[in-house]
This record gives sequence, C-alpha cells and structure tokens, in this order.
Amino acid sequence: FASRNSNTRTMYSTGQIALEFQRMGSKYNASIFALESCGSTNDEAFRILQEAEILRKIVVAAEEQTGGRGRLNRRWVSNRGKTICVSMGMSFDKVPEGMASLTVRAGLEICGRLSVLAGARIFVKWPNDLYSWDGGKLAGMLAELRVSNRALFVFGVGLNLEIPAGVPGDRKVSSLSGISREVPRADKLVAELAEAVFDAAESMRRKEPLNLSEFEKFDWLKGRDLKVECGSRTIFGVGKGITENGELLVESESGRIEKINSGEANATLAE
Repeated sequence: FASRNSNTRTMYSTGQIALEFQRMGSKYNASIFALESCGSTNDEAFRILQEAEILRKIVVAAEEQTGGRGRLNRRWVSNRGKTICVSMGMSFDKVPEGMASLTVRAGLEICGRLSVLAGARIFVKWPNDLYSWDGGKLAGMLAELRVSNRALFVFGVGLNLEIPAGVPGDRKVSSLSGISREVPRADKLVAELAEAVFDAAESMRRKEPLNLSEFEKFDWLKGRDLKVECGSRTIFGVGKGITENGELLVESESGRIEKINSGEANATLAE
C-alpha cells in the first residue's frame, strides 16, 4: 500500500492505515488518502481515479464529510470523531462479470469482520445497511459505478463509532461504542473495511459463488414481514433470503416468489 497526504490527523494517519494492512498481510496494492474534510469520500474517490489513470485501487478516508449521501441521494449524517467515512475505489478496463453481486458480497464481508471486531451480533439489511442486534442502523453503504473508457467502481461506508448528532428522531441508529466493549482504532477499522471490499471484488473476479449459507447467518430481512418499494411497484411479503446474484427474494401475499434486484425493503413491524 502506498500512502498519500500524510499530514498529522486526529483520527486517521496514512502511515498507520498502511501499517494495519501490513499487519493483516494484505496482498492488495492500493493508494491511501487520509483527508481532514471533504464533501463526499465517494466523489473524492471518483475524482482521484479519473485524474490518475494509473491507480487501480484506492482508499479515501475523511474525518468529516460535508456532503455525505446514501442511497436515493439521502443525506448521510456524520460527525467528526464519531463516524468512520471511507470509500474504496477500483478501476477496471471494462465492467466485470458479476458486478451486480458486488454490493452484497462487500456488505457480507464487512459484516463478518465487524462482528468479530465488535464481539457482537451485526446483520446485513439488504441491500446496503448494517444493523445491530436491536435493529439500530450501525452503518450505511453506497455503491456507485461510472462507465466511460474505463469502469470505475466506488464503495463507500459510513460507520457510527458513536451516535452522531443531527440524526432525525424517527430513525433508530446504533454505534460500535454501544454494542462493543472496546472500539478498535479508526486506522484499523479503515483497513478492515477496505480489505473486506477488496476481498469481495476478488471473489467476484474469480467467479466464486456468493456464499448464501454465510449470508443467511447475517440476514436481517429473512423471515420478516416486508414492504418493498421497487420503482413504481410496492410489494408486501416475507423475506426469503437472496439469490446467487444478490437479488432479494420475497414471497408475496399471493404466494409468488419475487426477485428484487434494486429497491427499498423494510420490515412492516417495528424493528
């Protein structure tokens, strides 16, 4: 790993992040960018990949995001010192086969690693949220793909170390400090998140099947009564897991199994 922008930081140090990768025995060659503040780590990752075509893998971590966003352009609330804001960027010559499953693969890898680090039960809420055992949102993930002469993929993670200020009162949120006896260093968390995403991309490249039995262990929606909004359709039914392509399976009220490749799924009862 190559370190960039190595000024002293309160949360992140490129040198410390690189050291964590070395401790893990990482096999990935990526450049690390530790920023004090930026609008969006996803946007910053795209900018770097577009301007430096030689880079194939990058990690962009920021102590503060002033324009962070989630799916459907929702605002992502983050506070300095209370939230990990990091994006992993990858450049491909063309869109890889199996790209549709990468978001779910990455979410599963991240969930498994964080469960071990926190020593607590953490779940994946399809397609791109992480929940704590009590149904609080612990992290949000945003995958974006831009295609021109190359295919640029960026996977952003916003992880609550503590519950940030400014979260709307109708949203149930969680934090690592609330579910873990000891919160790992921010540098280590960034390295673990990045390694998880790069591992997921590698499994996709090798055309390894999505581990459905492993996903089932962390599946927040399976067996729950759901309301799924996908485009102009609204489907009510019961979560039945996912497909090998990462599609959500829902048994509708008519008994039909629906495959959902994109949309918003929520439990109809309080989580």
